[in-house]
Amino acid sequence: MEDNGQGDGRSRLDRIEAALQLVIGEHEAFRAEHRTLLCSQVLMQDAMEKGFADFRLQLNETNGKLNGLIGAVDQHQRNLANLTINRATLTGKKNLDTLTATWRPCAKTSIPA
Repeated sequence: MEDNGQGDGRSRLDRIEAALQLVIGEHEAFRAEHRTLLCSQVLMQDAMEKGFADFRLQLNETNGKLNGLIGAVDQHQRNLANLTINRATLTGKKNLDTLTATWRPCAKTSIPA
């Protein structure tokens, strides 16, 4: 075998073959790691889609509950406004006497303001 000035006693072909084996081994390791990465990405994407679907369901449920609460508060405000208007219209003596007679025929007390 030729030494070719390297001093290690290996031929050039042996060195090329060793380098090629190293590249092949590294490439196989890279492919295995890449395959693992792709599988992890697919699993992560599935988990994220499921999480977003659950989030959308919870958001819709929350929106429904919030809309119900808004409706209840609006109704309460309307009732309060109506009571305020009714009270304002009943502040006259004639209206108070009529209301007292209608609601409490035995009592002649006035409604406090």
